[in-house]
Amino acid sequence: MRLANSISSVLAVGLVLAATAACKSDSSTDGAGADATVDSRAVADISSTAKADAVSSLPDARIYPPNSRKCSLMFNDPADCNCDNGTPGATDPPACSTASVVTSTTDQGVCCEDAFGCECRGYVCASGGNPPTCACASIGDPDLPLGGTAVLECTASSSGQRCCYSSSLHSCRCTSFTCSGSYDVEVPSCNLAVVAVCASDATSLTNCK
Repeated sequence: MRLANSISSVLAVGLVLAATAACKSDSSTDGAGADATVDSRAVADISSTAKADAVSSLPDARIYPPNSRKCSLMFNDPADCNCDNGTPGATDPPACSTASVVTSTTDQGVCCEDAFGCECRGYVCASGGNPPTCACASIGDPDLPLGGTAVLECTASSSGQRCCYSSSLHSCRCTSFTCSGSYDVEVPSCNLAVVAVCASDATSLTNCK
């Protein structure tokens, strides 16, 4: 009887030890899995943050690096110079500026940049023609009197004349015609300060490169 009791006690102790070892093994496995999950999330978060920073640091599409603009004369007109994104060529103008588009002290240049590029144009006021006309417009504009004399300002030369301004064409003329169509705004006089300006959605610059 005593031998049977001793064997039973030994078996019971063995079962307890085996159960304790199994619990420790399960607990160790669960802890490793939890740590692996945390580490995986940490790596994913870092990657996501780095990608967001890279996107936010991209430059504005309208900002070009120095010497990355290609400049050219529109229709080979020295009074109309345009620069846009591109690689400059050996025969291209080195730059467009308010000074490069004028040839006389009575001319005035203006450079305007918008989302499509940068353009410099020269403007002049001239008087002459028959019937008498005085206009301020971009150099070469057909509204300027052919063979006219450069002046600083145009005014109505007689009671029958009117000075009419066109905001869309950036030109102003004093003639015997009424103010209508594109020239729909009547003004006291025309001068370069009125026409040599940039559109409302453009920025005025001294040069385009």
